[in-house]
Amino acid sequence: MFRLVTYPREVEINITANGYLSNTTTVKLMPGNTYSGTFYLHPLHALQTIVGRVTDRIFKYGLYGVNVSSNSSNYVFTNATGYYVFYNTNETRNLTFSRSEYNSTTVEVDSTANKTINVQLVPLEVTQSALFSVALGRYFPFLFSLAYVSWSTNAALSPLFSSYQIIYADNAAMNNPSYLNVSSPGTQSVVLSGIFPGKTYYVTINMYLDNGQIITGNTITISYSNLIDLGMNVVILAGIGIYAYVAIGFVIRRRRRKKSN
Repeated sequence: MFRLVTYPREVEINITANGYLSNTTTVKLMPGNTYSGTFYLHPLHALQTIVGRVTDRIFKYGLYGVNVSSNSSNYVFTNATGYYVFYNTNETRNLTFSRSEYNSTTVEVDSTANKTINVQLVPLEVTQSALFSVALGRYFPFLFSLAYVSWSTNAALSPLFSSYQIIYADNAAMNNPSYLNVSSPGTQSVVLSGIFPGKTYYVTINMYLDNGQIITGNTITISYSNLIDLGMNVVILAGIGIYAYVAIGFVIRRRRRKKSN
């Protein structure tokens, strides 16, 4: 890694290293702008090329500045997105991946063929709340005005739990949404009102912790466009209608019997 400070102009950068082909790049530097880039040097006598990406095992994002090495003199670093290119020049059998605040790991290189090796590094310390998640699961619109929604979480038994908040709207931008708050950690389903045919509703969930952290879950869409859901609603309404018809008939017959007596 190097840094060059100069006045605005066209700069020719020539990078050389023993055992590698040189790389020359021309960069136009403009006032007020900072240029950053990655340069790769190809070895004169590489036995093997190994490429890959190093990511955080918990959050899955690429890790910058991971040292990928076979020994103290043959090493590279991952770029800003976690990618690396390692040239094996001495029949290396093991690659070690290390970075501060992470547990290092060593991967065995079992051949001299070019290959891809992706690695996940585990943080040295992970707070309990960083491992919490919440996700909407099953849903079912019914009675042409309501919707049943359920979710799952691994934080229900944690003392850090505070509340859930269900947010839903009839537009993807979530303008003018409706809110439903749930304070009981054991409650993991609700019935939403105002879910009508002819519209698509977007539903998401937030989970609040006592330490101020907000964990956002996934977003689902609910509508009556599914023929199975539509058919089940028709059956439900028909069942309610038949039940009401039978109940009213029973009441009417009972009144007639009382009058006849």
